[in-house]
Amino acid sequence: MLSTIFAAGWAGVILIMATVVFVTGALCWVVNDADRPARLAMLLRACRPRAVRDPRRPPHQRR
Repeated sequence: MLSTIFAAGWAGVILIMATVVFVTGALCWVVNDADRPARLAMLLRACRPRAVRDPRRPPHQRR
């Protein structure tokens, strides 16, 4: 993994570091509030394609 970071160059290292900081900050932000995980799950559920939203329903009943 370290060789991958070195091969990416300075721009790649900065991008990887920014991604790690962003993901860590987002995770801390979600865990910080009791209601936020439920709202985030609702947001992620709304972003899924319609056919994937309720896997318990047969395909001919999905709308």
